[in-house]
Formats: sequence, C-alpha cells, structure tokens
Amino acid sequence: MFARARLRDLDWRLVLAALAISAYGLAAVASATRGDAAAAGLVHRQIVWLAVGVVAAVLAAGVHYHALAARAGVIYIATVVLLATVVLIGYAAGGATRWLGLGALRIQPSEFAKPAIIVALAAYWAARTGREASARGLLSSLAYAGLPALLVFAQPDLGTALALAAIWAAITTVAGVPVRGLLLVAVAVAALFVIAWQVKLIKPYQKDRLAAFVDPAADPLGTGYHVSQSKIAVGSGRWSGWGYGRGPQSRLDFIPAQHTDFVFTVIAEELGFLGALVVLLLYVIIIWRCFTTADRAADRLGRYLAAGVGGVIAFQMIVNIGMTLGLMPVTGIPLPLISYGGSSTVAALIMLGLVQSVALRQRRLVF
Repeated sequence: MFARARLRDLDWRLVLAALAISAYGLAAVASATRGDAAAAGLVHRQIVWLAVGVVAAVLAAGVHYHALAARAGVIYIATVVLLATVVLIGYAAGGATRWLGLGALRIQPSEFAKPAIIVALAAYWAARTGREASARGLLSSLAYAGLPALLVFAQPDLGTALALAAIWAAITTVAGVPVRGLLLVAVAVAALFVIAWQVKLIKPYQKDRLAAFVDPAADPLGTGYHVSQSKIAVGSGRWSGWGYGRGPQSRLDFIPAQHTDFVFTVIAEELGFLGALVVLLLYVIIIWRCFTTADRAADRLGRYLAAGVGGVIAFQMIVNIGMTLGLMPVTGIPLPLISYGGSSTVAALIMLGLVQSVALRQRRLVF
C-alpha cells in the first residue's frame, strides 16, 4: 500500500493539527457530558470512532487516488442507494430519518456521502478538462451533486445537504467554471429555496430556526433558546474562561446538544477566547494544508480532491461556530473532529486521508 509513498512524505502538519483538534474534541465531549448518566460512555465510544477513523484515513492515504477515481461511478451509485434506503426504511430520531441500523450499530450515510461526492465530482471534472465553460458540463455536475443532496434534504437534513452543495461549489470553482455560471446557479438555488418554502417542503422546525436567527430575542425561551443560551455562555468565558469543567451554563445543562452541535460553546465558556482561538488556528492549519496540497497536486484530479475536502471543512467550521455565536442559523452541522458522532468523525478522517493520498503523490522539485 505504501510501496512508493514514504512516511516522511506525509503532510505531518496536517496530521498533527488533526490529532490536536481530535484531542480537543475528546476533552470537550468529556466535559460536556460530565455528570450526565444518560450520556455515560460517550467519550469511550468517541475514542473507538477516532481509532476506526484513523485506520480508515490510513487506508484512504495508502490507496492511490487514481484508483478511487476509477471507481467513482460505483462509489456514487452506492452512495445514492444508501441515501435512498435511509429515506425509505431509515432509523428515525428527533424528527429526522438519517440513520441505518446494523444491529446495535447506527450509521449516518449522509456523512459518508461527503467523501464519496468529493471523489465523484473530482473524477467528473478531471475527465472534462477543457470543457469547464460549457453549460452542459456545469448542469451535469449540478445534477450529479444535486441528486444525493436532495435525498439528504428529504431526510430531512438541510445542514448536510448544504455541506454537499459546498463541496460542489469548492470543486467547481477550482475547476475554473466561469463566475457567471456560478452566479446563475446561486440565483436558481435561491429561487428553488423560496419555492420550497412556499409549498411547505421546508419543515416547520426549520422555519422556526430561520426565524430565530433573524430575531432570537422574539422567543428567547422557545425557538431562540439554543442561540440565546449559547451566546450567554460564550460571552461569560471572556479571555481565559471559567476553567475546564467549570462552565456554569454547560454544568447546569442550559446549553442544548452541548456535546454535538454546540460543543464549541462549551470550549469558549470553559477556556475563553484564548482556548477558542486555539481551535480556530488548528482549523486554519488543516484548511491551509488542504489547499496547499491542492496547489501542489500532480494533476487536476488531486487538485479537485484536496480542494473539495478543504472547502467542506471550512464550510462546516464557519457554519457551526457562526451558529453558536448567532451569526448563522441553527442547521445541525457538526464541528469536524470535535462534535460527538461516529459517522461524522470517521467521514472527516477519511477526507483527510484523501488529502494525504494526494500529498504523498504530489509533484516534487528535484535539484
């Protein structure tokens, strides 16, 4: 697997940043679930998922990305079938059907759709070099990404559907599609969203979240509760925080979903601005290494793969952290490698493994 790829050729800055942010995540989940009998064992499960994710990342890095691209069609079809299966017979919880049950194990296929769609779209555009400006190519790529995004939206999971859209936007932009084409697509998507709102395809709770984003003070004990409590907790952390495990808002369970969607709130409350800044810097390093790898890739396929990963990680970071600060609507998007969740953790590490696969085989200067 690593016959030609040496350990010293790994992007160690990416590796170390990912390990550091995963450790941050474990500590945050442990603090957020401390004293909660119902959440007992979540930290141990997260450790197991991290171990599984590391193995998956090593496998993804060891396989030549050309071999993955050669099977992009199979990967895409399998992803669509899994997503359709979720809609039809998936496991429901919290008003959404997003999981498939495998005995005692539940997986969320929409999370694994992220690396799958990255591979599929990267292979699509790499095979169409020189045709990036064609309307047919743009519309075909949109349909390619749109089908899985619609299946995810039907679960309903607006946040992950938007993440798939972000992957399409990142790869399509790097592929060199003219700006006017991207703008037309953006206008069309906005129009479709308005139509979906009018015909009630947008669920009531999703409308409530958007209303709370526009005016969280209108219903601080109802639809605006999540964001209001999150902003109180973040603000109370000030520069250095209350100390690990000592945040009053998180300790008294005023913050909903504090080990998943709002885990950044716990970090900011307990470790303050400085602790939150460390998290941001680690994400900046990860995103920087993804786009640096894209820039140095040996070919267009590698460039699109690394850019797709960097784009979706940046999107999730911005939306999740913005959500905790009241700058973005609540969408349920996890914070990569920090929020608790097996599928999201393993999928994120697989994506970083794809970047390493490109980095191990990037062009090198020889003197």
